[in-house]
Amino acid sequence: MKRWWMLMVIGAGVAGSGCAEAERVPMFTPMREGLGILEANRRLVTCGLKATGSVWLEFVEEGKKRRFDLDAKLQMLPPGHMRFVLQSALGADEVEVGMNALKWWVLLQRPESQYFEGHPGAPGIAIAGNVPLRPEQLIESLGLSELPVIGPGQRVVDEYQQLLFLGIAMDNRWVIEKEYWLDRYEPRLIRRILFRDEEGRVSLSADVSDYREVGAKGLLLPFELRFSWPAEEALMVYEIDRWEERASLGLTHRAFASPRDRGMRVGKMTGER
Repeated sequence: MKRWWMLMVIGAGVAGSGCAEAERVPMFTPMREGLGILEANRRLVTCGLKATGSVWLEFVEEGKKRRFDLDAKLQMLPPGHMRFVLQSALGADEVEVGMNALKWWVLLQRPESQYFEGHPGAPGIAIAGNVPLRPEQLIESLGLSELPVIGPGQRVVDEYQQLLFLGIAMDNRWVIEKEYWLDRYEPRLIRRILFRDEEGRVSLSADVSDYREVGAKGLLLPFELRFSWPAEEALMVYEIDRWEERASLGLTHRAFASPRDRGMRVGKMTGER
């Protein structure tokens, strides 16, 4: 009787082990194929996009850590047009960041009204405390920018394939300008982007997660982005509740005009770069 009971226990153990979930094995994707996956997903964008959600900002100001929670609305027509608005719980606009083919702009309402605009490629303006958000980096972190021209090289690590894109420094040195970390698991899209300065330091780290299908064509977009600026000790987490395709968001849509071009009275422009 005891022997029969032991056989039953052993048999149950073997059967149970057969039901265990198979270990995931990271895939290797040739570099050209990886770039093709990114480009194929980007090409599924055939009209404007709108996202609604929330943002929390954390930064150090006068030696003290501060945090703000805001509602967020993003309107965009990749790769070069966007408007990102942060609102208080009462619905008042606190920050507007935008860009089109000709300029970028930042409108701040608190602690006092300030307005900045400049040509594409200029440094970012702090939108709160010392959080230097640049509109083109937000679009790029979503995987919806045109791929950089120079590079890439590739480095393969445990869970990521890192695409290294080059740039030319002011003194004509070749430097690593940015890194796209592609997931080695499906859907094999961007999980992290590192933007580097000319000395190789990370100026911005963007972690991208929670990809879901948006629209009928299978476009994959992230529902969470986590931005970290190490030098500024600043953090922004953007949680998206809903993505929508919006055919009305064309190149000439009012959302992609700067506040001044929309006829808003923004007062004296604080800076132009």
